Amino acid sequence: MAQIADEAIKMKVKEDEERGQLRGLRQIPRLIYNTMRSIVTGKPIEFGGLHERVWATGDGMKSALEIFLLEKGLNLEGMRIVIQGFGNVGYGAALALSEAGAKIVGVIERNGTVKNNQGLDVEGLKKYFKEHGTFEGFSGGDFIEDGISILDLGDYDVFAPCAGGGSINKDTVHDKYNN
Repeated sequence: MAQIADEAIKMKVKEDEERGQLRGLRQIPRLIYNTMRSIVTGKPIEFGGLHERVWATGDGMKSALEIFLLEKGLNLEGMRIVIQGFGNVGYGAALALSEAGAKIVGVIERNGTVKNNQGLDVEGLKKYFKEHGTFEGFSGGDFIEDGISILDLGDYDVFAPCAGGGSINKDTVHDKYNN
């Protein structure tokens, strides 16, 4: 993002110079601030970030999935979802999706997975995970040490990769996704 911001700032400085609107170096901090506010995501609140930014990406994922499903004549109600990752994006997505009527039936993390075919208590799971750093021992679901193996069980409608980079690879993408 910093490189994108740098290029945008350079372009804006050049435009302002060509129009004769740049009047000295003291305008550049304002220019940087305004440019950063408009194109960089994940900013601190003091630089124009959102108070609810922790949830924004997860909620956006829910909205994108909702639109996709609507185009297929489906909706989120009762949809069974496995989420990979339980940080800001995964937790935000799990919360937004469950509030929209979907069932979060599994959450994959690097140290294991928790699964419940009836649907997980997302808030309770987050609290437990925050306290223990693992899903192992969470009473609201079954713990699976080989977390990615949950995908082989097929007890879900949607797999939502909400983990960091590299979460989609040969182990997480199966032949059934080629349809």
